[in-house]
Amino acid sequence: MLLRDRTGQGFLLLAAYFCWSAGAGAQQPEPNLNREDSAALVLRSVQLAATPAERLTHLEWFVADFTQDADAGWAWEQIQQLHIGAGRHREAVEAGEKLVAADPDDMLAMHRTLEAARSSGDAGLAEAWEARTAALANRIVSVEPKEDSRWQGRVELARQILAHLEYADYGALLEVKDLKQRLKRIDEFAAKYPNSQYAVNLRGQRQALVAQSGEPAQRLAAAERMLMQDRHHDDSLIVVAEALFAHDRDLPRVMALSQSLIQVMATRPKPEGMTEVAWAQKKANYTGRAHWMIGRMQVDQGEYGKAIRSLSLAMPALREMGGPVASALFYIGWAHYRNGDYDAAIRYYQQCAKMRSPLQAQAVRNLSVIESERGAR
Repeated sequence: MLLRDRTGQGFLLLAAYFCWSAGAGAQQPEPNLNREDSAALVLRSVQLAATPAERLTHLEWFVADFTQDADAGWAWEQIQQLHIGAGRHREAVEAGEKLVAADPDDMLAMHRTLEAARSSGDAGLAEAWEARTAALANRIVSVEPKEDSRWQGRVELARQILAHLEYADYGALLEVKDLKQRLKRIDEFAAKYPNSQYAVNLRGQRQALVAQSGEPAQRLAAAERMLMQDRHHDDSLIVVAEALFAHDRDLPRVMALSQSLIQVMATRPKPEGMTEVAWAQKKANYTGRAHWMIGRMQVDQGEYGKAIRSLSLAMPALREMGGPVASALFYIGWAHYRNGDYDAAIRYYQQCAKMRSPLQAQAVRNLSVIESERGAR
């Protein structure tokens, strides 16, 4: 699949290519016009051409008649650049084929041809040239170093190209929304770039995706493994805490995980590839769910003042996600009742009693009890 840079980094990199081109030997040397032969006559006519179209005609005449001439590479490069300038991208790719055939290590010509292939609108053509460009760059950086400054320039250029292609692949991967497809792309990326600088981040993403997309037992196991590697991994914190809370297991750990999650979401910077809006929504959601679990446990522990605060902080997220709002209202009402604030308890129980939920009938009964107790005072 063709992968593109999302960030504009490619434009800076491309500018660097042309700055390096002379030293890297990727730009063909100027033709020798001092010789006295028929090839030189045609080259002089190229230099004297008044328009790009006339110049292209003379260049094509030259490469057709003098295929093996020492200046044929220069001519093909000029032809390619004229086609690129005119928006004839397929013709530019054809010229690039000739350039690369003449000098298989010409990194800049390879990249120019890749860009022309991308601009052609032919995804298959672009993908093929991307693979060829990556293969050449990998070959150049893997050979034994040479003292030749031109070769060293090509090596540096190849390294920059590989870094750019890896970054573009990584950026495209982050845009995949479907969980299963992203898992697949992460595995493909890991195989393609075994020593990637993004490996640690992607391992965390993979664990989180498995936690989201698998069966409950698989999700919990994946999240537990992730927490062994990174105890502050937000997706794994919420998965483990909610799994334990749902089964009323190891509640002290649920409390610790929930408190850790609140701290992580308050201090962690926005992950790369996530918009500010999406990050704000995720922080509010995870923080609210953590406050909900903490508040419920505080009610059971008789810490009613703390429970009222925690459950109140959870309420916006519960409303946004369609969570157990009625339950939160019920337990806030109960906490106020146990604290002796009957007016506040009545307000929350009245709200709960208006909502269809398993606690609706109990909220109505509690209202009756509170009214009776208040009347008896």
